[in-house]
Amino acid sequence: MPSASKVGFCAVLASLMRILRIVAVNLAVLLGLALAAELAFGKWVGAHPLGRLVIPRNVHVTLSAAPLYAGGGEFVYRRDAMGFRGPGVDPARITILTLGGSTTNQLYLPDEATWQAVLECSLRQAGHDAVVANAGVGFSVDTNVFGSRGGVSLQW
Repeated sequence: MPSASKVGFCAVLASLMRILRIVAVNLAVLLGLALAAELAFGKWVGAHPLGRLVIPRNVHVTLSAAPLYAGGGEFVYRRDAMGFRGPGVDPARITILTLGGSTTNQLYLPDEATWQAVLECSLRQAGHDAVVANAGVGFSVDTNVFGSRGGVSLQW
């Protein structure tokens, strides 16, 4: 027959192991939930998700369309911190987002002459509080094309 002290020790050890198992399972669940939240919403582990996109941001370059078409002159090509064409737009106010390549981006047109600006102006004249954002990119914003058309070099 086992001694009372040995039985008491085994009971305490079994109780301690049960508590440690509960703590380990809870920590594993908590870690799994934190990892899932990071993958879905966060940037705790990796870089900001915008950094993985090939969208130029914070661009301010003077271009000239004079060699391309009559009446074309110098203007400033701009992209804001989010990569939208123009001086900047609050993403919460966007009602129409245009996506596309070079014909959406319209590299050699001033901001006010793009079809997005014309569309926004027309909608506002019709009484709609519209904000049209230009998120167009394409081969025309590639640094190789910039380099081959007048030596403009952009860093993004």
